[in-house]
Amino acid sequence: MALTKISTGGVKDDAASQAKIADEAVDEARLQISNAGTNGQFLQKSSGTGGLEWATVDTNLVSDTSPQLGGNLDVNTKNITFGDSADGTTDDVLKFGAGTDLSIYSDGTKGMIETPAGQILEFKGASGNAQWSRNDSFFVTPNLNVTTQVKLNGQAGTSGQVLTSSGTSSAPQWADAGGGAFSHFDAWDLGGGANNLIPQAFRWNNDILGQNTTDRESPLYRVSNLTPVGSGMSQTDGVFTFPATGMWKIDFFLVTKMQSVTPMEVVVMLQRSTDSGSNWTDLLSTRWYPAEHYQIMNRSYSTYFNCASTSTNRFRISMRNNSSKEMQCVDATSITFLKIA
Repeated sequence: MALTKISTGGVKDDAASQAKIADEAVDEARLQISNAGTNGQFLQKSSGTGGLEWATVDTNLVSDTSPQLGGNLDVNTKNITFGDSADGTTDDVLKFGAGTDLSIYSDGTKGMIETPAGQILEFKGASGNAQWSRNDSFFVTPNLNVTTQVKLNGQAGTSGQVLTSSGTSSAPQWADAGGGAFSHFDAWDLGGGANNLIPQAFRWNNDILGQNTTDRESPLYRVSNLTPVGSGMSQTDGVFTFPATGMWKIDFFLVTKMQSVTPMEVVVMLQRSTDSGSNWTDLLSTRWYPAEHYQIMNRSYSTYFNCASTSTNRFRISMRNNSSKEMQCVDATSITFLKIA
């Protein structure tokens, strides 16, 4: 006869165990499940009924507000895409550091790399690290060798050039110094030779100032004790070569003594050549008529020379008179060269 009732004596220990429960003997009704399930669902504790309920596994990462990786993320040849950030803080921002030491995002028009106030952004390099300070908005590179490592638009500039603005939205450029402090200056005369020896007076009929010939031993010398500003001029037999291109101001102070008892016409020509001295043209040509025997005269001349090539442009001073008599050019005669642009 089948057992239909358990006596008041109860069930002995271990009389009803998992092993003695038949398969599928406990149905959903016995588990107190509060809802009807569908394929693929799982049982979870119901906070409302205190029993169980069928629930669907949520595979949408959007629902997980604090996801964590268990290993390295492999993008599998795909991209991680970001939209435009509304404020660089609350959305579409890649953040680094426990205190957000670095943020990378797009503001809709440009890419942004941002550090908090007072933080330093450092770029590592083989020859030293470059640092950017948010407070100063300026790059600082410790142990930077400015002579070999600093270039602007791929150019390091040349000796004497300065950094100049090219205007709004344009990159600055290296340019020759102009106005303010000058980059090149030099001065020459007839009396500034070695040991301050004053050379023999220079005489001419038709000649070039400073031309060192056997009968006129009056070459030009750099003014004694003068150290040129920038690179100095070069001079051979009165012909000058420029150390840099640009606009030069040339001043000539002439002191002469006439050796004739009759009046004569004297012509002074400040000349330029653009073909290394093969041909000459006048930058300035003046004349005057000294009338007295042994008359001493002082005259000043100024001109401008736009040197376009240091290899082919030349400068000299030529003089002539219309008399067979000679004139004397004394040692106070001098020439100065100033680069102004």
